Amino acid sequence: MVLASGPGMIRSELIARVVQQNPHLTGEEGEAIVRAVFDRIGDALAAGDRVELRDFGTFCTRVSAGVEYSLIVGIENSLVGTLA
Repeated sequence: MVLASGPGMIRSELIARVVQQNPHLTGEEGEAIVRAVFDRIGDALAAGDRVELRDFGTFCTRVSAGVEYSLIVGIENSLVGTLA
C-alpha cells in the first residue's frame, strides 16, 4: 500500500500506518485505536478544551457571532463528532 507523501493523510492511511508499525495489531484493532483517538479529540473540543498534538498542531474552539468553530480546520463544532 502506498501512503500519502504530501502534507495530508486520510484516515485509512493512518490506520494502515498504525498497523504497519504495530504488526501484532489487526486492521480492526488499528481502526478501533484511530477511532478512539479521534473520538477523544472530538470530546475534548466539544467540552471546550484545547488539544495539542506535538509536531502536528493545536486544536481549539472559539465562538464567533454565536457559532463555534474549530480553529485548526475551520469547521463548525457540531461537525467535530464526525471526525471518526
